[in-house]
Amino acid sequence: MNFKIANNFNVYVLNDHKQSNTDSEGRVAVGGNATYSNYGIGSKLTTSLTRADLIVNGTMDITGGTNFNGNSVIGNIANVINYTMTNNNGVLPQPMEDIQFDFEEQNNYLRCSSINWALLAANGTAKVEFGGLTLIGTDPTLNIFNINGDNIAGSGLSLAMLNKVDIVAPIGSTILINVSGNTLGFGSYGMFRNGITATGADGQYILWNLFEALNILPGTTSVKGSLLAPLATYNSGYTNIEGTIMVDNLYGNIESHYYPFVGNLPDVCSITSTTDSTTTDSTTTDSTTTDSTTTDSTTTDSTTTDSTTTDSTTTNSTTTDSTTTNSTTTETTTTTTSTISTTTVPCVYNTSVNNIIESVAEEQSALASLIEAESQKIVFATENCSDCKELICINKSAEDMIQSITNLEVVLSNKLKISKKYCNNICE
Repeated sequence: MNFKIANNFNVYVLNDHKQSNTDSEGRVAVGGNATYSNYGIGSKLTTSLTRADLIVNGTMDITGGTNFNGNSVIGNIANVINYTMTNNNGVLPQPMEDIQFDFEEQNNYLRCSSINWALLAANGTAKVEFGGLTLIGTDPTLNIFNINGDNIAGSGLSLAMLNKVDIVAPIGSTILINVSGNTLGFGSYGMFRNGITATGADGQYILWNLFEALNILPGTTSVKGSLLAPLATYNSGYTNIEGTIMVDNLYGNIESHYYPFVGNLPDVCSITSTTDSTTTDSTTTDSTTTDSTTTDSTTTDSTTTDSTTTDSTTTNSTTTDSTTTNSTTTETTTTTTSTISTTTVPCVYNTSVNNIIESVAEEQSALASLIEAESQKIVFATENCSDCKELICINKSAEDMIQSITNLEVVLSNKLKISKKYCNNICE
């Protein structure tokens, strides 16, 4: 449950969400405004009269589509601009006062975790051969890969330019893939697990952490695993993801397949608070899959101190792509109490942001020394060299050095912008 409340959702958008003619097989939470046309929600869940499958904090402008099995709730019922979505359970949109869902705490937790997971030391290796990326890890528990999304493993290829990704590591181990870069995309290629086409069940142990990304470009790759990019606007194409999407803004036609994250990542952000617990439905699915499929899932909705009823449903399903489920239902009643740990870290005490700013300062100091050295070299050459060709070569060398320093300055500037955005989001 390393995403805390977001683990219960197929789509978690920190701000605005706009999609049409597609669906999310699981639950959807939107911190800002939701604008949908013919959008489906929760097709792989069990029917509930109390579970909130669509939670919107801003405005709702929804035309057509279906909330297949749960409720739709909104921060302020006056913010429903348009709502013609069908609710199969017969419950009309409701205010979310009873849920007391705290988007601000959850958003801060995701931002904090993303940047701190990116600071973890890699214990796996990445190599690119014939245009394909192979990630190799040997740890039976947790394998961490840190890659440059603009120049993967020094190959000159970006994440979008690859022709395949193969993750070679013990089955059942958690896979954390930290990808640096401001503008990234998944391109058009297949994903593999130990040389075999990866399934949604494989994706339940994988997290793609695009911690620096401000923009994610459209692609056609079926992404296996959850995607965390809390600063990014994702303009998705016609593709699918088999895991949880957690981004700042989400637009386009990506289809979200319900494969909740079951891996185990280090808890890197730790201030806790509690929310009320409401009735939740737990669904366990055994599945036989062909490539992009639907699977094992366990959903729990959490909020404050009251315990309530939990419906538990077991479903056996065989699916191709992301469509039908044949189900056999067994209902049991239990009493549960849930707590959710979230984080708000004051910026001045946010170690990861401070480390980034400190590293930029150290690099700037080193660059200043290089510029001073180039200056002294040119002064010495003009005073002591009489050969014109030699002076031209020395000048060319200085120009190349200054150009390299300029390029690095752009990188350092981007790092500071990212740090500032984290500070603004966490400290306001």
